[in-house]
Amino acid sequence: MTRLCPLHLLLIAAAAASASGADEAHVSIAVAEKGLAFAKDVLISEAVRSLTPLRLPGVEKAVRVPFLGGIRVAASNITLFHLDVGDNSTIFPGDSGLLVVASGITANISMHWSYCYDSWLFPIEITDSGTASILVQGMEVGITMVIKNKNGSLALSVSQCGCYVKDLVISLDGGASWFYQGFINAFEDHIKAAVEKAVPENIIEGAGKLDSFLQGLPRTISLDDVAAFNLTFINDPHYGNSSIEFDINGLITSAVAETANLQKHPQLSLACGGASKMLLLSLDEDVFNSALEVHFKIVSASGVVDASGNKVYGRVGLDNFSLALKWSKIGNFHMSLIQGVIRVLLNTVCMPYLNSRLGNGLILPVVHGFTLQDVYVLTSAEQLTLCSDVTFNASSMASLL
Repeated sequence: MTRLCPLHLLLIAAAAASASGADEAHVSIAVAEKGLAFAKDVLISEAVRSLTPLRLPGVEKAVRVPFLGGIRVAASNITLFHLDVGDNSTIFPGDSGLLVVASGITANISMHWSYCYDSWLFPIEITDSGTASILVQGMEVGITMVIKNKNGSLALSVSQCGCYVKDLVISLDGGASWFYQGFINAFEDHIKAAVEKAVPENIIEGAGKLDSFLQGLPRTISLDDVAAFNLTFINDPHYGNSSIEFDINGLITSAVAETANLQKHPQLSLACGGASKMLLLSLDEDVFNSALEVHFKIVSASGVVDASGNKVYGRVGLDNFSLALKWSKIGNFHMSLIQGVIRVLLNTVCMPYLNSRLGNGLILPVVHGFTLQDVYVLTSAEQLTLCSDVTFNASSMASLL
């Protein structure tokens, strides 16, 4: 449990009478170098899953030889059924996008081949057919993705995508395959071109599905019947040399009212107590203050929170409380007595209620299919920072795309 002592709990007493003015408060999520590498691996694994199997267009070639007849050679059912990316992949944050390059890729392709020879010298047509296995070597794929803020959601687009095939080896099976190897090798350029064209097209199509998924993410997450977590993205992502940072409104608002925040958040430091983590998530003080305001405004409408999913748990305590009289039209009051009564009210009613809420957890803005792992918590006078690794459930993501 993390004790949020630095928060100014005096806002609890004033929350019922005044609205939060913290228009600069929101959540920052920084994806560090380790997190970018994890995201790259997830993107590549999803790309491989969507690319296999990949049907490529067939080809047929015919040659007429004077006095001898004609030869027709065809390749059909050309299917790329396996991709092996290996460890030769990198991700580079740029000024306005992410460049992912995978090199040294090998692929396996299957196809059906057929051969036909006819001549006026012989009334019988000679045919043969079989299968072939193709090994693609030295394939390289590069993609540049641009992430922008679009009306409070993330929009992803592909600015560049290309594929290069260095070499491929065709091995025939069935029939008199040794005799036709030379004819089939004539299809090498066609198969290379087909792979180099089809792979980028399918990657771009998959990026479009990912864009739809990102823009379809909810703007708010209900914490209970009373409060909701504002997940509106603020500004475009900030790209660093080895990281990318996202700013989120992050305030806790009433479930029936929304709070707008369009202020820029200062850049989040990637320091995490010396730990190497994938993700850094910073919750400013006003995020918790907004939660106090919402719950204490309509405490009678509170319900039971579902304690499941990615949540952060905490406990607060009252360190100090003071009360001063600014003015009065009916004379002076014994402020020490009033202060004592309010202190008892805070300790016996407000703090237990607030801790019951925090004990059930605060939902973190984590995409479905991903789970925080080995969370490391840092606290300061202004914010709560969580450093975490991330695990990925491919089946959960596949059901959403």
